[in-house]
Amino acid sequence: MVSIMRIALPAAMLASFAFAACTSEGIYVKVAAQTQSLAHRADLDPRLLMLASPPACAILPAAAPSAPGLAPLVSQTLDRALHEFNAAETVRSAGQSATRLNAAGAAADWQGLAAAYVASGVMDRERLGKVGKALGVRHVVMPMLATMTSQHSERFDLFGFTIDRTFWITIDTSLQVWDVETGELEWQSTGTCTAATEAAVATRGSLVGSLETLWKEMLTDMFELRSQSALRENLPAPSEVEVTRVKSTAKPGPGAAPQPAAPTAPAAPH
Repeated sequence: MVSIMRIALPAAMLASFAFAACTSEGIYVKVAAQTQSLAHRADLDPRLLMLASPPACAILPAAAPSAPGLAPLVSQTLDRALHEFNAAETVRSAGQSATRLNAAGAAADWQGLAAAYVASGVMDRERLGKVGKALGVRHVVMPMLATMTSQHSERFDLFGFTIDRTFWITIDTSLQVWDVETGELEWQSTGTCTAATEAAVATRGSLVGSLETLWKEMLTDMFELRSQSALRENLPAPSEVEVTRVKSTAKPGPGAAPQPAAPTAPAAPH
């Protein structure tokens, strides 16, 4: 009997590890999101800017004041979203913009512009003009991850090992289009999104899914001239007995645009 127990216990543990492995990338991601968009120029069609050839518009490197290390990921998800609108070839990507700024010796101008924008929410016209000249475009798009909050709850526990978890994340983002010559804010969109992922270990699935969802909704607002959008799914809710750990980032920089109220979500902190 003792020998059988010695064999059965590791076998059960191995089975639990196998289950965790197969779900490590997340069983699913569900999202609830909404956006609010506004054109500041009645005579401007943002679609023409995004699809112009040669390119008339460039994506600036993303700002993420509450989580600077995530700025590259924010830019990458926006670049991927542009592919779905056939704008990837007609808009300079954030990576291309960074390369051009550096090659033109305008990196310092960009750094000063970005810092002032995060602090005030306004693009300094003089620096904006220099950046636009270095990029060779008339219009720039400024993406920002303003805030991010996250939490997770442990769900199944076997022999002291966590088999599955649910991760939630709530983010607030903004997307703005600026005229580099006049310094005019031409179009903007703000959005909030909550995503839930079922996974055995922490992944970036919720964050990536949230960012891509918001960029696609915002770009749809732009291309279809919508003023708002809402995407709602039934998110899994934590039970009262589950232990939840919460991690919140710093408050958004004062340059972040006002955000609409978050959609109904499972107790995600703001």
